[in-house]
Amino acid sequence: SLDPEWLLLGLDETPSREGLLKSYPQLSALRAVREGHVILMQPRWLTTVTPFLVEGVKDLAQQLHPGLTVRK
Repeated sequence: SLDPEWLLLGLDETPSREGLLKSYPQLSALRAVREGHVILMQPRWLTTVTPFLVEGVKDLAQQLHPGLTVRK
């Protein structure tokens, strides 16, 4: 079975992590969820070749490395 270390979800309407777990309680069995390694992002930040992609990469880097300073 799959038990990812990180979970990256692209959702149009980004719920809170708590709201997501209420909607999909089976996710709480995943190691990524138990360890707080869940990243919620807008899908356009992950799938389009536009300036949104750059914003998505910045957002992902900051969520993976909270102390990171991203240059503009």
